Amino acid sequence: MLEVNHLSKSYNRSEVLNNISFKLLSGDIVGILGENGSGKSTLLKIISGIVAPTAGDVRYVGQLSSLLEIGSGIQPDLTGEENYYLKGELLGLSRPDLKNRIGELNQFTELAPWMNHPVKHYSDGMYMRLAFGIALTLEADIYLFDEILAVGDTKFQQKCFETIINLSQKGKIIVLVSHNITELERYCNRFIWLKKGEVREQSDSPQVLDRYLRDQLMGSDPNKILPWQHASLAFSQLSITNEQGEQRLTNTNEIWFAAEFQILKPLSVFNVTMHIQDHSGLPIFSISTSTSAGWIHEKKPQNVKLSTFVESGFLNAGTYTVSFYIQIESRVFQLRNLFFLGVSQSESDTQSHLFSGKIRTNFQWKQL
Repeated sequence: MLEVNHLSKSYNRSEVLNNISFKLLSGDIVGILGENGSGKSTLLKIISGIVAPTAGDVRYVGQLSSLLEIGSGIQPDLTGEENYYLKGELLGLSRPDLKNRIGELNQFTELAPWMNHPVKHYSDGMYMRLAFGIALTLEADIYLFDEILAVGDTKFQQKCFETIINLSQKGKIIVLVSHNITELERYCNRFIWLKKGEVREQSDSPQVLDRYLRDQLMGSDPNKILPWQHASLAFSQLSITNEQGEQRLTNTNEIWFAAEFQILKPLSVFNVTMHIQDHSGLPIFSISTSTSAGWIHEKKPQNVKLSTFVESGFLNAGTYTVSFYIQIESRVFQLRNLFFLGVSQSESDTQSHLFSGKIRTNFQWKQL
């Protein structure tokens, strides 16, 4: 059992959390969602005992384990194995017991060849494997995870989620903070939406995720995030309009995208790929300069303006997200969910009921 009672937190007279209350029971996997600055991470830090609340309290039964950032609780000068033993002994486990479990840790993390190397030489992905593996090997009753699965390959992420499901089936309580709506929808049986430090909604229905996305859409502005700066270039502006230059989009509109970049240093390779996903993060289609006729990968310092459009009737009504992958030389930088794109149903479209899915093709039948 984990119970949060009328929790509030202020920093320098600025209220971060206000009157947060909820109760979790054995087997619950709860997803906490909210935009940046809504108080998600502060809430987990208070539950884990890292930060003290201004008001209210947290009560729970059993052992609590938290992993709130990459490599949290990991000592970089110690080896992976030394970190494991240190963490276990701090939790009161005996050395023989820990020795019996280390094989399980090595199997889960697949880090056995590196366990005797100092952790400061690990990559971010290896840090993640070690920290997550230690947290799960040293069994607890309540687990707190804050965006920790944003690092690591897909195979390892899948292994982590399978382990989380198994823990839930054993009666453990799992609290996940993530911006990945697909992850929350797939694995959680409860949802808590925080907005400006308050509980906007809590429910066991995934419909709260749709309401959260619609709320995000209403305030979506890519230029709150832009300009995105790199040593070699700046991504300064993105606009999304219909063919008349208006921001209101329907499924019978053309949808125009215009992006502006400033190349600051000579580049031998510069590419831009825009990805359109549905509200859950499922890819719908992409448009890339690398396959565009006449595109020159090599760029001198200059302003680069890009424009493309989606034909009218191609996207069905719905909520979508726009992400950009920017290739600079051999590296690719990912700007995920830069914009929430809302396409409403046009009153003039009388055939929408004939088309399922996210896109509407122009494929036709021919009578033979």
